[in-house]
Amino acid sequence: MKLKLYSIRDIQTNQYGNPMTLVSNGQAIRTFSTEVNREDKTNMMYTNPEDFELYQVGEFETETGIITATQPEQIATAKNLKT
Repeated sequence: MKLKLYSIRDIQTNQYGNPMTLVSNGQAIRTFSTEVNREDKTNMMYTNPEDFELYQVGEFETETGIITATQPEQIATAKNLKT
């Protein structure tokens, strides 16, 4: 099975976070949105949504263990998902 690799980019530090595997862009956006809207003073994505973006960065094949990197493609921004 091919899973997609996603990473959250912090604009202020110009760094991508550790990648995570998810099934689809829809699942990735839902996961990202849930965290962006998790009310907590220590949650940087909640307090500074303008600083975070979600990118697809590759694929992971679960049967072979092969990771294929791709050019990072922006999937969502935290500021557009903040409710």
